[in-house]
Amino acid sequence: TGSFGSIHTAGNVGIGTTSPAYPLHVSCSIDGDFAALFHNTDIDNGQGVLIRAGADSGEAILSIRDQASNLKAIFRADGRVGIGTTSPDRMMEIEGSEAAIHLDSSANAFLHIDRGAADDIGQITYATAGSNTWYMGMADSDVSGLAGTEFFIGEGSGGDGDAHLVITDSGNVGIGTASPDGNLTVASSGVTNFEVESTAAYSTTP
Repeated sequence: TGSFGSIHTAGNVGIGTTSPAYPLHVSCSIDGDFAALFHNTDIDNGQGVLIRAGADSGEAILSIRDQASNLKAIFRADGRVGIGTTSPDRMMEIEGSEAAIHLDSSANAFLHIDRGAADDIGQITYATAGSNTWYMGMADSDVSGLAGTEFFIGEGSGGDGDAHLVITDSGNVGIGTASPDGNLTVASSGVTNFEVESTAAYSTTP
C-alpha cells in the first residue's frame, strides 16, 4: 500500500480497490467528474495515450462500456470500429434501434466519398432488414454499358442490372436507359408513359 491508495495483489495493482481483477484496476465513485486525466502539456508535439494490443484481428484494442458493462464502442486490431456492435463488418459500423449520423456545422458540412478508380464502387446502399434494395452513387466502369463517370440510382450495385436513373458526365439524363442520347431519354421495353399532373389549371401555351 502506498500514498496513492494502491494495493498489489497477485501481480495486479488496484487504485481505489483492494481486489484488483486486472494488472491495473482503477475504481472510484465520483459524481459529475472523470475518473482519470492524461494531460500532455507539450504545445508542439504533445500526444495522448498509446495502446498496443490485439495480435488477432478480431481482438479489441479498446472497448468502451457503460456502468452495467453494456458495450458502447469497440476499436479492433483489424482497424474496424463498432458502435453498438462487437463485430463490425466494415471499417465503421453503427448498430442500434436509432442508428444515425448527424453532421452539424456552423459553416460548411461535407460527406465526401472518394473511390480509387472508375472501376471501383462509390455509392450509398439502402437496405431493409439486412437485404440490399437500392443503390445510389458513381457508376462502376466494370458494368456493361457504363463508363464509370455516370451518377446512377438503381437496384444493382455500381449500376449493374437495373439502373433506373442515370446522369452522364455531359448532363444527359436517362430513365430506363444507361446511355441517354439526349438531354432527357426515357426508355422502356413496353409502353413508355410520360405524365405531368397538376391539381391546378395549367396551359400548354408557353
